[in-house]
Amino acid sequence: MIHIVMALIVLCVTPVFTWALWNCGGFSKWGLLIAWLGEIGNIVALATNGWKMPVIGYFIYPETLWKSGSTYSVLPWLCDRLPIPHVGICSIGDLLIFTGVAVVLIWLVSYSWRTQ
Repeated sequence: MIHIVMALIVLCVTPVFTWALWNCGGFSKWGLLIAWLGEIGNIVALATNGWKMPVIGYFIYPETLWKSGSTYSVLPWLCDRLPIPHVGICSIGDLLIFTGVAVVLIWLVSYSWRTQ
């Protein structure tokens, strides 16, 4: 349950950071926006499937945040179904979150190099 609460908090806080950084130079605002869209995708998949993320094609123990899913799960394209080596099974929302965080980190590193 704590995962869902934290995801909802992040969903509400990310637009505030995006708004605060919108006029700041650089592209960190786009990274935050991409990550926020990925978070929306994950929350929608959770909400439509009984607050458990279906993992399609793999067996998951049912007492966790995830559950074994099938193509009959609600919104199967948003569910965890993409195996990524050394990471695990990800959804499209997870990939958007990873991409958004990477964009923000790249911006932070380039910004710190430019200000030195």
